[in-house]
Amino acid sequence: LDEWIGFLKTGEIPSGATAPGLAEARECLRVDSLDVADRNDYIRHMENLRYQRSVLDTSRDEGWAEGRAEGRAEGRAEGRAEGRAEGLEEGRAEGRAEGRAEGREKRNKEIARNMLKQGLPIDTIVACTGLTRDSIEKL
Repeated sequence: LDEWIGFLKTGEIPSGATAPGLAEARECLRVDSLDVADRNDYIRHMENLRYQRSVLDTSRDEGWAEGRAEGRAEGRAEGRAEGRAEGLEEGRAEGRAEGRAEGREKRNKEIARNMLKQGLPIDTIVACTGLTRDSIEKL
């Protein structure tokens, strides 16, 4: 605080001053002490630097947005491909399970027919094959 009070009283900043903000104030004093032509050159230079920074920031932001959009598109495509592969695999697994169940039922019906031909009682056939009484009677 004392350094700031000293600056406000005298308009000068000692070289060893460490108070926050005095470095920026020192730069403003330095620019203000330049003659008109040098000050205009300095201002033009600072505007050029700001413009360059703005161009770079804009390019970076646009590149980031473009990269993000491409990444999302690639992610969607990969996700779709993975989803299709998983769907096909699940479908195959379900198909195999259904096929096995149908095969077991067909085989049990064949066994039941053979047992009926042998003259075995329906209760025994039900117990051995797991088929219902109605389905055995229809055979």
